Amino acid sequence: MGVACGEMAPTPAYSVYYPKAPDTLNARLAGIPIPAGGGMYIEDYLEELGEITVTILGIDHVLYGELFPEHVAAYEEQFKS
Repeated sequence: MGVACGEMAPTPAYSVYYPKAPDTLNARLAGIPIPAGGGMYIEDYLEELGEITVTILGIDHVLYGELFPEHVAAYEEQFKS
């Protein structure tokens, strides 16, 4: 399982004032849906400045490898002898 975080680009349906039920939230990267097996966390302290961060927990390792191949390669490189 993997964890990813980054800048959030909310859709017009997003509102910090009306939190959605966890099963109605979804995240996408380059149009690919990312199921959050371990949950999703949104930090929205500065919406006016466009600084909203989302953290997705529990990304399947196969999907994580497809979405973030450079991170997987960097991780594996650490353990080569």
